[in-house]
Amino acid sequence: ILSSLVTIVSSASLVSKKNSGVLMIGRSGAGKSTLSVAFLHHGFNYFSDEHPIVELRNGKIIGKSFINRIGLTSVSAKNFPDLKKSFEWNSNIRKFYFNPWGKNETVPDTCSIDKIVFPKFQHRGKFKIRKLKPLELFGNLTRDDYFFADTQDDFKNKLAQNHLEIMMELT
Repeated sequence: ILSSLVTIVSSASLVSKKNSGVLMIGRSGAGKSTLSVAFLHHGFNYFSDEHPIVELRNGKIIGKSFINRIGLTSVSAKNFPDLKKSFEWNSNIRKFYFNPWGKNETVPDTCSIDKIVFPKFQHRGKFKIRKLKPLELFGNLTRDDYFFADTQDDFKNKLAQNHLEIMMELT
């Protein structure tokens, strides 16, 4: 599927509300999982906490579900005391896990990605939001863990081409 379509897997989280998706891109520890739980706490639908599938379809960026549990550090889990009963501690990984889709909920298949967030966790810092210029946005997108560039592998070259097409559409 990844080689035949303009499709990529990204190191990101994806949530949506009324089919309007928010893609949160960042390395491990950036705050994607914490933001995902915060969005879910405010009525958003869950798509993925680690590896959403992102596709360019008819000029639109579409997000697809890749179901997995959300892992939170103990520091992050403290931000959601009312969800404490829903968390499961994993002592080997030293994280709390949260099942975001619940027992009776279904996960939507797709959503339109309308916003991109690059969280950067700051302990005891204020949450800041600023709009990135297209060049900054493109630079941040190329730092994705799954971005390939200048490779001799045909499959990776196709993925790199897909990444670039999607990144150009996002900027």
